[in-house]
Amino acid sequence: MPTRDSVSSGILTKKMLAFVAAWQGDAVAAARTAGYSNPKSSAEKLMSNPTINDAIKKKQDATVEESGRRLGKELNFCRADVLNRMWELANPSSPQTPPSFPTQLKAAQALAGILDSHVTSAAELTRLLQGKTQAEAEFFADHGYFPEPGDQVNEEVNQTKTTDEK
Repeated sequence: MPTRDSVSSGILTKKMLAFVAAWQGDAVAAARTAGYSNPKSSAEKLMSNPTINDAIKKKQDATVEESGRRLGKELNFCRADVLNRMWELANPSSPQTPPSFPTQLKAAQALAGILDSHVTSAAELTRLLQGKTQAEAEFFADHGYFPEPGDQVNEEVNQTKTTDEK
């Protein structure tokens, strides 16, 4: 004998499906839209049903996923574009219209967070970059640390520093 108990069977009736379809955060309004004669008491009963709650959760998940998919199609830039722009702000190549120091600092902080270089505050980043050359700052931005003395990479940075000073 077929059962109509949605809790044990996990199957929703046509009215319950209409309730889930109409649900947008207001259970009473959804019950009214679905055609329940007493929307308030029906809404309370329906919302205590785990099968209904599961169906609403699945509906929400599907809605969020579809929204993300649609938004992703509308966006015409990628992570690399964002990182490149932040790099441009942190290290302006054109002296004509350089961004302000706070803008550069914010961009460097954001890059540090994205690239996980373990800089925890603006003061720490400012302290780390004090007295460093452009080559050293670029190495830090690329790798998240400064080269150690005696490293082959450090010698290349020092050569760049010597060339820059001439």
